[in-house]
Amino acid sequence: MSKKSLLLCILIALFSIALAGCEPPVEPPPPPDPTPTVVNDVLIFEVQAEEFQFTPNEFVVPVNQPVTFVMTSIDDFHTFTVKRDEADEENLFNLQVLAGFTDEITWTFEETGDYYLYCINHEDEGMVGTITVVEE
Repeated sequence: MSKKSLLLCILIALFSIALAGCEPPVEPPPPPDPTPTVVNDVLIFEVQAEEFQFTPNEFVVPVNQPVTFVMTSIDDFHTFTVKRDEADEENLFNLQVLAGFTDEITWTFEETGDYYLYCINHEDEGMVGTITVVEE
């Protein structure tokens, strides 16, 4: 075997070994359905956090109705943080989710109106939303 053939065989073997360790990219899950499900009188919203946005980012819930937000973070550490309005300094709740994980929080809104939803880390990039609480 010539030196060129031997070198070519070695390069092909190294390339094959390198490719064997590669996995195809993991596709993110499809966006969640914005319509909540209801389990034991609790509204459940599936939320996806990715690329500086919540999907969905607008929610309508009845006052005094328990609601669960189940958030999956696709790409980064995100928060699902809610306060009465944007200027308010106190958060009502703050759900924190690492990339690739899912967590949830159940909350009952006791006053009607619009609530400010944001990601603490990515609010400046526009990662915000609204939870509108209405009379049933």
